[in-house]
Amino acid sequence: MPIEVAKHMLEKGMRDIYVPPEQALEIMSKLIEMALAHGIEKYPSPEIFLRGMYADSLPLEPGFATCVTGLAGVGKSQMLRELRRVIGPGQTVDIDAHHKAFPLIPLLYVEQRAKSGTAEVLRAFLSLLGLPENPKKSSIDRLVRELRRRGFNAGTCLLICDEVQMASLSATANATVTYQLLTLRDTGFPFVSALNFSLLHRLKLRPSEDQQRLLSDVHVLHPPAPTSQSFIELLEQYKAVAPTAFKLDLVVHAERIHIMTAGLPRLIILLFKCAYGIARKDKAQGISITHLEQAYRSTQFSQNREEVEAIERFRVNPHSIVKIDGKARFDLCCPFRESASDGAEIKAARDRAERETAEKVLVSSLSAGEMKELQAYEKRENVVVIPPPTLKARRPPVHRPKSGEQLLANLGALEAPQKNRGRG
Repeated sequence: MPIEVAKHMLEKGMRDIYVPPEQALEIMSKLIEMALAHGIEKYPSPEIFLRGMYADSLPLEPGFATCVTGLAGVGKSQMLRELRRVIGPGQTVDIDAHHKAFPLIPLLYVEQRAKSGTAEVLRAFLSLLGLPENPKKSSIDRLVRELRRRGFNAGTCLLICDEVQMASLSATANATVTYQLLTLRDTGFPFVSALNFSLLHRLKLRPSEDQQRLLSDVHVLHPPAPTSQSFIELLEQYKAVAPTAFKLDLVVHAERIHIMTAGLPRLIILLFKCAYGIARKDKAQGISITHLEQAYRSTQFSQNREEVEAIERFRVNPHSIVKIDGKARFDLCCPFRESASDGAEIKAARDRAERETAEKVLVSSLSAGEMKELQAYEKRENVVVIPPPTLKARRPPVHRPKSGEQLLANLGALEAPQKNRGRG
């Protein structure tokens, strides 16, 4: 295939792969149990269900919203989509001889579009319950009442709203998002929202009553550890998409791949895609560890590399403020310090920092001949013993005048050529 076509096909095949980490399985089990608890409480018998269906007031009370958060690209959306697949589309149930079979829709999942209003989200949920699109605009209250009624009749036990941050693309506006989340919570169904760290930082600036309703049940999804079984299996499944595209053993280099991508599946796919293009241009038989290092330091991956290195700094010091080019990046740091300060994750990051420091000391102690021998060995064996440091552009030094006399002398030196040109 042409290189760009092959890169696209490789990326597409890898995006279809999902290997749930242990923590994702725990979160999905928690959400399933929430739905089960709601079903046991609201539908204990056919008689109570019919009584609630014909009652003027439905037996639904708002509770606390559940929030699933994590770094962008960690797999929140994939996890929720797999949860929807596992629960299934539902079935029909016979109540008695006087009613037709009721279709059950246990889970309603909606993915936000850019700047979706609250009414649009409510209509998206209603469309999953079979309500046709109404050309007339309905009020928010009427849409909420309709969703409560139809959802109760369909046995809905879980509402999931993904990509909530798309409701407002502004970096500071959070009133719209807060109102939307509170409205969905007020439907009375167990409600789950997937939020990025940046939006959580903004919600923590809201009044305490909003924080209590929206941030009292938060689950932080972290990337899997490089030595975990789920991470090893994920790499093996990626390689199985196109075995001939890889010349290296991904399991052997799992820790290095984890360091270059922060363990985020989205960045792993982008790194492999970039490395494959480099390997094809080199007319190599497949991706090697050298190609991965080149991809990591390439222009195409530069923005991701800055974020990965910022995430690594935050893991080493979870009480710091993440900055890139002097600007704070709240989307890269968890706002809940106790969640960010995970013992094993922080220990691994600090061990890596100490190891990298030792590698830099070793490189500085090598003579020119030893460095050439090391580079020749790496090229011959197709390995990277010591990863090259990330090169950063340095500004030239600025020599400022030390006194007023020097400043006047510099000014005179600048004016002298102009006077000579005027005489000419």
